[in-house]
Amino acid sequence: MTEVNDDLDLHAAADLARLTCACFALRQAARQTTRLYETELSKAGLSPGQFSILSALVLHEELPFSVLAEELGLERTSLSRALRPLARDGRVTLSPEGPRRRRSARITPDGRRTYAEAFPFWQRAQAEAAQQFGSTDWPALAERLSRLSEAKT
Repeated sequence: MTEVNDDLDLHAAADLARLTCACFALRQAARQTTRLYETELSKAGLSPGQFSILSALVLHEELPFSVLAEELGLERTSLSRALRPLARDGRVTLSPEGPRRRRSARITPDGRRTYAEAFPFWQRAQAEAAQQFGSTDWPALAERLSRLSEAKT
């Protein structure tokens, strides 16, 4: 490891970090991509996170919170907060809480309709994201990002 001793070294270190930091580049790309999906999906009254939840429930109909949280890469508390607006709007139903009862989320017919309405907006965002990342590079990048998100840290 190289030690930074003076202002010139510190400036060079900061410039190196800014230009090559994987965390910064990924976070910046994630923010830009999230804004793209937010803009499109808001036309159907959904956030990108809500769309992801509904996607999982369209595939599985009903899932225990623990399984849904793991599938989406969320903490259970974050999932619970994300599910509240969907339940309030009648897009999902949540099983009652109780001792030793595993809570689950189930998609409703309104949730299915909302998902169907949102899907074309998601397709537009997906196409734009692929174009921004490079349509020929996108499949390989998506594969690498998927592997990275599945890696346990």
